[in-house]
Amino acid sequence: MRSRPGINAFAEAPNLISMISNFPTMIPIRAIFQFSLAALAATSVQSTYAQSPSQYSAVEITQAAIDNAVAEMDGIVSDVMTQTGVPGMAVAIVHNDAVVYAKGFGIKQIGSPDTIDENTVFQIASVSKSVSATIIAALVGDKEITWQTPIVEHFPEFTLADSYVTSHVTIGDVFAHRSGLPGHAGDLLEDLGFDRETVFDRLQYLPLNSFRASYGYTNFGLTAGAVSAANAMKMDWATLAKTRLFDQLGMTTASMSYADFQAQPNKALGNVYHDDTGWEATPQQRDPDAQAPAGGVSSSVVDMAKWLRMVLNEGQFGGETIVESEPLKEAILPQNYEGPLAAFDSRPSSYGYGIGIGTDQTGRVRFSHSGAFLIGTGTTYMLLPSENLGIIVLTNGTPVGAAEAITQIFMDYVELGAPRIDWTTGYEQLYAAFRVNHSELAGQDFPTNPTAAPDHALLIGNYHSDYYGELEIVGDGEGGLIARLGPDQTDYEIPHWDGKIFAWYAPGENGVGISAVTFNQTGEDNAESVTFEFLDENHLGTFTRQNYTFGAYIERQPGAGGEAWADDKNGIGVANGLDYALTSDASSPVSDIKGPQTIAERVSGGMDGNNFAVQIQLPASPPDEVVYLIYASDDLEREHAEVLASFEDNRWILGTGSVLQNTPVNGVDTILDYQTIPGLDSRFLWLGVQQRN
Repeated sequence: MRSRPGINAFAEAPNLISMISNFPTMIPIRAIFQFSLAALAATSVQSTYAQSPSQYSAVEITQAAIDNAVAEMDGIVSDVMTQTGVPGMAVAIVHNDAVVYAKGFGIKQIGSPDTIDENTVFQIASVSKSVSATIIAALVGDKEITWQTPIVEHFPEFTLADSYVTSHVTIGDVFAHRSGLPGHAGDLLEDLGFDRETVFDRLQYLPLNSFRASYGYTNFGLTAGAVSAANAMKMDWATLAKTRLFDQLGMTTASMSYADFQAQPNKALGNVYHDDTGWEATPQQRDPDAQAPAGGVSSSVVDMAKWLRMVLNEGQFGGETIVESEPLKEAILPQNYEGPLAAFDSRPSSYGYGIGIGTDQTGRVRFSHSGAFLIGTGTTYMLLPSENLGIIVLTNGTPVGAAEAITQIFMDYVELGAPRIDWTTGYEQLYAAFRVNHSELAGQDFPTNPTAAPDHALLIGNYHSDYYGELEIVGDGEGGLIARLGPDQTDYEIPHWDGKIFAWYAPGENGVGISAVTFNQTGEDNAESVTFEFLDENHLGTFTRQNYTFGAYIERQPGAGGEAWADDKNGIGVANGLDYALTSDASSPVSDIKGPQTIAERVSGGMDGNNFAVQIQLPASPPDEVVYLIYASDDLEREHAEVLASFEDNRWILGTGSVLQNTPVNGVDTILDYQTIPGLDSRFLWLGVQQRN
């Protein structure tokens, strides 16, 4: 018979902290704590004690208690799934280097009849951080790197706001979340569609907290450390994870690649919980490739059980050393506190390198980490090393505390014989806070008699943020406004709310509803700036109007035929040339041009800081009969233009003052103009080709 204590008992629970991917605000929800005598662990007094005082617990655990807890697991899962409504999950338990329980429950996605089994593959979200930490520990044991290796040693482009921090921040620092980066740095950029390289580049604009004296849970900070380690091995992170860990453990379903997850025939898909409508299948599965080391692992519980066994056995698996014990011990050494204490008598929670460490109510050390995607994944594991015991729970639903409740109830059966508090209800209440919208507009209806908006002509225009990039406000053709934002200049409706305030529904898994868009506009003047409330967490959500004319157009002369120079200054199309010019939204249909005379796979224009830039992705085999040219001028007259760069013999030759940046991953080359915006009325860049002589 399972104990069902009342909800009031949850108030007696200890301080709980969660490590969860993509959440902008941390909330205390994981029961792992640091024992105040941990420093005594290295001082065993054999003449008096059979074990170190730091290993002693006054609460005995018997084999019968563990067996009973395992026997209760079907009922525990049934109760938690019934109460929370989570559509599906899988659970595995390991003890003394053996899998003693592995089972799937529920369905793979709402609307599907397919059921989950122990081999069903789930996205495990931020539990990936602990997995990645063991990969780094393996490389440390191989003498390839150390936890103290500076990120820039193998990732020289990595830049933060402070030059000292940039040069000194280590792989260990970002795995312990003590780099000084604010919590969840870069996550909102990813939500807008920016790729990993862009996010890394723009971390330099974020204000830093105290270096090595603060805790800021960051997905992209940790990812930068992992990328540096992969660079040291001269391979990408997904390949490194496969060859250095997954293959050696026989984790055949595990991967750091979203494409691999998609290709799995037996996989669980996400489901989303809404407070007003309940559960529904997620319309868009989470692609975590940009931050794969922090949240990109997919695996079955059967394979994750192999990882649990390896960690509990201090790096050993199947009689082989997978990870040397010393660097693994360094990963589970408390490196950072996760935040201030809730009360004087709260047990503090610590964080190692990608792993949470602490002590439970019996004084035993526990290791754990939770993971979540708000659009359909809630996961956790918990290890009790004194008993060589571990449990992992993977779910395919919005995090509502189901995974954590199951691990806590199981451990209560192990240590106390039965749960003493209502973990499920308590975790549900704690996780509900993640779904709260803190916008000034939240919970309100659109005003029925709003103050009139300023003339839209005063609001329409181009705006810029160093962090979030370009923003264009345009009319929607029906009297409303549209905001074009992100790398693809995606259209977002911003309906009028009241006066100079408009409304916006942010994309991505961090978007939890309506938020304000406020224009800084006075009298009959053009708006000077516009602030997106949801993007303003680090005071970087204000876009400043760009008072310049930015044009970019493309010219093309086919390689064969020798036609005269063709240009398209107005974007209306020319014979034998491109039928569209780059416009102020920096878009181009070049990718739609097919055939042997295609001169570029992709061309776009925009801003890089205060510098104009044009990006070009050339064909894999550029035509030999033409020379590529990047022109710049203050007007649209070719005779006034200067050549910023030319592409000949498979390399760019730069003109005076221009800068070349390469992005080898997708083959994009960026040419920056040496001219900057201040003082310019207009500036134009374009791509052209010339027939070779």
